[in-house]
Amino acid sequence: MLTANKSGYNFPQRGDEYWKFTKPDQFVEISEMASPVNLENVIDAKSPSQTVATHKLDDIDRIEFVLHPNEFLFDQSDSRIVNSLQAEFNYRHRRKPSWIDEVSGAIENRIQKPIPRPFAKYCIDHSQIGFCMWAKKEITDPVVLNYGKCFAGGAHLIHNIIRVSSGAKLTLVEIGNPWSGVNMVNEVHVEPRGEFNHIRIAVGNSEARSLFHQYAKVDESASLKSFSLFGGAPLTRNEHIIELPEDDANAHVSGVFVGNGNVLQDDTVFIRHIGLNGTSRQVFRKVLNNGATGVFQGKIHVNPGSQKTDGYQKSQALLLDEKSQFLVKPELEIYADDVSCSHGSTCGSIDNNSLYYLRSRGISKDEAISMLSLGFLKEVLDEIESEEIVANLEDLLTDMVNNAI
Repeated sequence: MLTANKSGYNFPQRGDEYWKFTKPDQFVEISEMASPVNLENVIDAKSPSQTVATHKLDDIDRIEFVLHPNEFLFDQSDSRIVNSLQAEFNYRHRRKPSWIDEVSGAIENRIQKPIPRPFAKYCIDHSQIGFCMWAKKEITDPVVLNYGKCFAGGAHLIHNIIRVSSGAKLTLVEIGNPWSGVNMVNEVHVEPRGEFNHIRIAVGNSEARSLFHQYAKVDESASLKSFSLFGGAPLTRNEHIIELPEDDANAHVSGVFVGNGNVLQDDTVFIRHIGLNGTSRQVFRKVLNNGATGVFQGKIHVNPGSQKTDGYQKSQALLLDEKSQFLVKPELEIYADDVSCSHGSTCGSIDNNSLYYLRSRGISKDEAISMLSLGFLKEVLDEIESEEIVANLEDLLTDMVNNAI
């Protein structure tokens, strides 16, 4: 068991403003249950094929790392890694390179105000494992971080660090959702003119209770795009806390959730504009059925003097039955007078005219609902640059929707 004093972290209570829709109790339990990895119980993983994730990206050239409790597996002869990418497995008691210490905890600590997030701090202070990646040049193929099966059945604290150098480009895809409980933090620093594209695929585990944080600092003329696909897990909270401290910085955050039954998925986003000419975009869509609950809390904060800011926020849900619900809290907090910021949120049922049209052409009711649901969700995939990754996600999304109808 971890020895940290719970009261020292002031974990949120039910009724706290940013936890009004999602009870924090289970995440407190997960964080305190997580213990150092028992290396005696580690599955023998001599090759990536022995630790297959829930979903693989088929037929795509990629650099793949399989994260394992005491090592990570990859092709060490791959010239793309040697020339452009520095990767380190970060076990708590292992000595870390100086560049990791420079980033570790710094971004999270910088962005704790005005809203403290003690779960993230707890994870960083006590995480057992993590993956540290430094992209020094443009990396044309996506880098896949595959969480192996050996994480199944336990509670884990995972702290990843991603650094993208000036002018470099990195596409990172996180796949696999094998744990029963996880508190995970990604700290991301995108340096001037850098570009970071991030995709998280966490589907198929009917036992996973997951709390994800992504803290990001996006420098001058740099870009961050992050997309998440969730489904199957009973409880997920996905937080993005992004700071744009310099001019011409861009941050796009998007996500899709397919919920069926007694499940809850919460997307909470806080983007702070500090520099000039910054742009941000938040786009989230959810399909909910059989009593599922979706949550969206999004905030655009514009500091005094951050003129020419362009902030956009849109959250939408499709409710397939009367028991499902979509709980939203969109916010704008603006202290500059020359900005263009907007937010909107809608939820509703399947359009009866569209449903009638499809059924009149001989399509069954379930198939028609599935087609309309997919059309509703697929628009969010436009936020992803890679056409190959989009094609893979479309196939996965089709299976998810069909299983939820």
